[in-house]
This record gives sequence, C-alpha cells and structure tokens, in this order.
Amino acid sequence: GGFSKSCVERANMASFYLFILLLPLLCGSSTIKQQEEYIVYDVEIPHTPQPEVGSEVQLYNANETGCADCVKLTKLVIGLLPKISNMSARSNCSIICHALEMAAHDNEVLPLCLFVCNVTTPENFLQWAKKHNSTPIDACIELSLCRVNLKAEVTISNFEIVPPNGYLGNSFSVVYNYEVNESSTGEIRVVRVDQITNRKTILHSDLINYSVSSEKFAGTATIDTTTITKCNMSHPTCTNWTSGKQDLMLEICAGDCSSPVFNTVFASKDTDFNAYEAYEKPINGSCNPGEMVMKIRSLDGSYCSPNCSKYVACPTGTPQAATAKPACLIGKQGTGHATQCALECDFSKNSKMVCPTNAKCEPLSQTMGICTYL
Repeated sequence: GGFSKSCVERANMASFYLFILLLPLLCGSSTIKQQEEYIVYDVEIPHTPQPEVGSEVQLYNANETGCADCVKLTKLVIGLLPKISNMSARSNCSIICHALEMAAHDNEVLPLCLFVCNVTTPENFLQWAKKHNSTPIDACIELSLCRVNLKAEVTISNFEIVPPNGYLGNSFSVVYNYEVNESSTGEIRVVRVDQITNRKTILHSDLINYSVSSEKFAGTATIDTTTITKCNMSHPTCTNWTSGKQDLMLEICAGDCSSPVFNTVFASKDTDFNAYEAYEKPINGSCNPGEMVMKIRSLDGSYCSPNCSKYVACPTGTPQAATAKPACLIGKQGTGHATQCALECDFSKNSKMVCPTNAKCEPLSQTMGICTYL
C-alpha cells in the first residue's frame, strides 16, 4: 500500500520547483529583480551657458554681465519706466520690480530688474527711471553698469553678404570681422542705406562689451528681405525692399550708434548685394541672374522663371500686389519632372491668388492658371 519510489521522486521534484517559484515572495523582491524598461523623456537639463565663438556679445566677468543684463532690461521696459518713476523713494526693489513686471506683462523683466535695482539701490533706480528718454546703452552707462571709452580704436577687416545674389523674400547671411585695442562698451549694427534719401534702416543690432586691451572678434547676422506691407516707415527698423542692388553699412559705435550723448562711430564699412524680384516681366528679352524667359506654347505671354527641383524650392518673394502662389510646375516635355517655377493663380470671383500688376492669369484648366505678361 506504500508509494512507489518514482512517485516519491516526482513529488520531491514538484516541491523543488514550487520552492523556486515562491522564493522571491519568501525572500523579498530585492533578491530577484526583473529587468526594467527605460524611456527617454524630453526634459530640459540645466546648464551653464558658454559664450559662442563669433558671438557679438562677449561676457567676461560680473561687470560685463551686468551691462548686458541692464541693456536687455532697458530694451524691454524703456517705454514703461514712467509708470514707476513716481513711486515712493522708500519702496524696495521687490515692490518696484513687481510693478514693472506687471506693466510689461513679461516674466523676463523681474529677475533682470531685481539685479539692476539691487546693484544700483532703489533710490538711484527710481531716479534713473525718470530719465526714460535715453537709448538703452546710454541709460546703462548712466547707471555705471556699462562703461564707454571714446578713445577706443576699432578696425573692421571684413564685411560681406552671403550669397551676394538672391531673391527678395529670402534670408541672407552677414559675416564680419573686427579688432579693438581698448576696453569699451558700444553697439554694432547693420543698416540699409537709401542712396537717394540717405535714410538708414536698422537690420541688425547688438551690444558689444570689449574688455581686453586688444582682441579680434567675428560675428554673423541674418537679414530677411521680405517686405512687411503694414510696416510704419517712420520706424528705424522698417524698410521697403525693392529689386536690385542693396547698399549696407556696418557701424561700430561708442554707446548706441544713435546716441545723442556720445555720437561717436569707431568704425564703419560699406558693402552691397543684389536681391531681385522673381516672376517679373522680361525686359528686352532677358531676366535676372538665375532665371530664364519662359514662354509656354499653348499660353499667351511670358514671364521670368526661377529654377527649381525636388531639392530646391521656388522663391517666395513675389512682385508687389501679387498673392499668386509660387510653385514648381514647368518642365521640358518628355522629362517627366518640373524644373522651372511659375506663379499659380485662379479664376474664382474672390480669388486669393492674384497675379502681379500688368500680368494676366493664363488658364491651365477651368479654374487654375499661371501668371504671364503680354
């Protein structure tokens, strides 16, 4: 009536496997740990910013950082300073700066304001706020957070536009190199010069802190040649781009280049580049560089057509008053792909794709066409 030996062996084996399965519960989960799955989260890792090579703003020590922070604050709030100029002289920096932050609706204002106010004292800060007509760098020179040296010498060795030719509506890169021989604070700016009226339009502006006896600097900037139709031409940054040669000037100044106090230009250099309208009417059977006269057999008229491909988009800058859509549409018969751009228009009553002045929407279908000039 007893159990067979094999039956006992099987029972012992079953007990052994059961023991293995229960071991993590008996000894705690730390004994056998399952492999965990990790994923990457888009978390911003705090880091200490380092000056970039070629950066226009050189930060060397706390004093220069204070100058840059002061100029940044002043640019944000210069029109709002009258709102705090009548506050009690016994107000502390926290009260003053929270009031300024609320007026500006910008949370970047508070830490900058607290720094400048605590360095200069609340009383001096409020006195400074009453002189709110100063330009940003001049205002910070008044607070002794920026220093200016009218004897500094600057040499500009290079100022060029890349590419030298292109279409209106595109962005162009400005590249420059210069050398200074004495410590100072100033502005570097790129301006467009109207050769008829001599009006200067500011395209790019930056604070410069020179803090060494002799140093070479390199900088870059980007200028956009898109005309903003509702731009106020009385504003110094508003310009109306027209097709042809564009004259630019690089200026490096003591304080602000438009300063009524210092009015000292350390150095300046001129250059130019060509920015053309695309899709314009051919003149004497020719077009701008990079375009060809396009005449399609089944359509009346012609136009200047930029090149395009799978990898090269059509220029977005169109002649004024045009809302027709640039598209890579035209190609040689039999090739199977487009190599030339056109302005796509439509015939609807309330069309939002209108051809340039003096151009006509020539039909490709019942509703769509391209713009040509007769």
